[in-house]
Amino acid sequence: MIRPAVSVKRDSTKEELIETVKNNLILYDNVTATEKITANIDVSKVDITKRGSYHAYIAATDEAGNTSEPFGVPVRIYAPDEIVATVNGQTGFPGGMVYIEDTKVELELFNLPAGEPYFVKIKGGTIFLAGAMAPSG
Repeated sequence: MIRPAVSVKRDSTKEELIETVKNNLILYDNVTATEKITANIDVSKVDITKRGSYHAYIAATDEAGNTSEPFGVPVRIYAPDEIVATVNGQTGFPGGMVYIEDTKVELELFNLPAGEPYFVKIKGGTIFLAGAMAPSG
């Protein structure tokens, strides 16, 4: 299981991307303890030099050596100056939504341009983010 998507800043290293994916994984098996399941994370299809949406592929191996079919995990590469919000540790972007499952909400905003309006709306457990979009690139 993984959060809906992982996000990293453009020009991050492949190692940082792999670590981010790994930190957002929850692997489980009906026999093997979670800590004994290994993940092979393939990020070769992700271009960390270009802003956009990609997929990393993960294959999990249990203690008995059984390996899952690789499954794709959405990866979003964002520009270093793009507005970014985290809500309870989940990354959100202008025009996007973040689902919350807790009554406690911790919100952090990054890369806010001076004098630029930014709105956060909460409706029925969904946070809607609005603001200026970063230029393409």
